Amino acid sequence: MLLAMTKRILIQTVGTGGPSNPVWEALAFAVSSRRPHLLVQWCSQLTAEQTIPAFDQALHAAHRPPDIRRAACEDPDDVSRLALDYLKQIDELRSEFPGSQIELDFTSGTKPMSAAAVAAAVARRLPLLHYAVGPRDESGRAIRTDRLISLSTAPLVAERQLLELGGLFDAAQFTAVRRQAKALAADLLDQRLLARARSLAMLADAYKAWDRFDWDAAFAKLRQYKNIERRDACFSTAGWDLTAIARQVLHLKHCAKDPAGPQRLADILANSDRCIAAGRHDDAVARLYRLTEYIAQVRFVKAAGLKWSNNPTGNVPMKLIEERAPALAGELMRQRNGSERISLGLRHVISFLAEAGDSVGRTMHERYHGSGEHRERGPLHQQLEIRNGSLLAHGSRPVEAKAAADLRNTVAAILEEHLQTLNLSLEAVLAPAQFAACPWRA
Repeated sequence: MLLAMTKRILIQTVGTGGPSNPVWEALAFAVSSRRPHLLVQWCSQLTAEQTIPAFDQALHAAHRPPDIRRAACEDPDDVSRLALDYLKQIDELRSEFPGSQIELDFTSGTKPMSAAAVAAAVARRLPLLHYAVGPRDESGRAIRTDRLISLSTAPLVAERQLLELGGLFDAAQFTAVRRQAKALAADLLDQRLLARARSLAMLADAYKAWDRFDWDAAFAKLRQYKNIERRDACFSTAGWDLTAIARQVLHLKHCAKDPAGPQRLADILANSDRCIAAGRHDDAVARLYRLTEYIAQVRFVKAAGLKWSNNPTGNVPMKLIEERAPALAGELMRQRNGSERISLGLRHVISFLAEAGDSVGRTMHERYHGSGEHRERGPLHQQLEIRNGSLLAHGSRPVEAKAAADLRNTVAAILEEHLQTLNLSLEAVLAPAQFAACPWRA
């Protein structure tokens, strides 16, 4: 029953005080103000015996929490041991009461107890710290309590946390970044830090979809930056390049709406580049193989005079091949089995393009088949075979960094030639396909 109802837990360090400095009244005031469902009091042996009875008497019955727990330390001056013990107790409370809000009142207690408690609270990112205050005597000690000062721990850790989240963002850990940045933003009042947290959460959400080629979702999410920026200048305050984001939005729009367009091809290359940078070479070559096939399909549709379909080389009329590439048609005679249509593999698509007179197809054919004694074993063919032997294809060998880089350079050169036929440069089309880096880590 207590587990279900526990929403707020208040931890208090308990000191001694005296007749003129009734810390038990300050402790009771904090409990009455915060109304916790569970009260945990960190005491010394002395305060457990002297202060706790006075606290129990001072606390109004109506404000008494359903559960009160007390733990007495052995040495109230051993700050190191106290901090470790407090960290452990906070972890245990979070495990026992997941989802609850744990707060700390460090009004009383020895200085080592208060210091250790605050250190533990900040380390475990408890949302609020409290300190009861009131009129003081000549010695500076409170003689009664009339208000509770509360401090959010978020700004104390936000600067460092946002640096860490920026690093995770640059490492493409978008799920973790979005969750943590969104939670952090809920606790921040500082406009600069808030802008960083909110913009990071939003971009991580969009980039997560983008990184898995969900261009429709990424476009829908990223285009919202305009409304957010217009409302509170969130992105400019955080230091993001608004011009670059605008170009990314347009890039994603093209990727989503034009499946045969140059932006989608460049996006696959940019994605493979991120895989290589992260050391994910098997993932990189899988994307590069698909990009090679994709370029060939785009060229095939144009050379064959067809309309784009989901798999334009998967159900090709034999009559078309006979008309545009008779040599290839003769090679395919044994595979067709009398069918009027046939599915073309990458090697056959490249042969079709070369025979049909496509300029990029001829380049691909030369790099795939080679010449002279190396015929059928050109560099592109050898590089693609490494992908076929990888764990993510048909084999079990991990792809090495050099193999991924070599295939990347070969395919990028083919893509560049394709783009040149459209009067475009690879550099210009590739630039908006690259993810922005966190600006406050620069």
